[in-house]
Amino acid sequence: MKVGLFGGAFDPPHKMHVQLAQTATEQLGLDVLHIVPTGLAWHKTGELTAPVHRLQMTRLAFAGVVSEARLTGCDVLIDERELNRPEPSYTIHTLHELQAQYGGAEFFVVMGEDQAQKFQTWKNHDEIRQLARLVVAKRAGVAHQWHNEALGQFIALRCGPFELSATQVREAIGRGQDVSSLIPDSVLGYIQQQGLYHFTS
Repeated sequence: MKVGLFGGAFDPPHKMHVQLAQTATEQLGLDVLHIVPTGLAWHKTGELTAPVHRLQMTRLAFAGVVSEARLTGCDVLIDERELNRPEPSYTIHTLHELQAQYGGAEFFVVMGEDQAQKFQTWKNHDEIRQLARLVVAKRAGVAHQWHNEALGQFIALRCGPFELSATQVREAIGRGQDVSSLIPDSVLGYIQQQGLYHFTS
């Protein structure tokens, strides 16, 4: 059994997040993909949007992936466990819990290239590398000649350049720019309804 873990703040989730999840399920032949919104993020310097909003946006953004994956026999699950933790979120803790849930499975941790470059800062990164195969999506604007010894060997996702960040989306919304090409329509509608990221109509 192949089980994937794709975590992130998803503040907000954008179209490249969706593409990454789609590509991971197809390229890796996953049986299950857990999409895990970050709870108390140890690595974020700024305050994240409230968990209730990030969870709902994640559900909306990946609804199509959930439906499409079922046709190929893959379960894509929006996993709330890190949002429910009172302490900071760490991938190693979630990985341990998934191991207990899926005994004997092969695990994959999916990340963007920007996070791959910082992998040595992850809690217990050596153990993560021992427990799971690391999967990296290329991201535009990040030099391809980088090397991270802590990361070691990894699987490169063939999904084209990962050229968008949630920070860019938030900043564009704050400037009143049109972001309809960057995030799913359902997510944009939710942001407008809730007035997130200082959205003004």
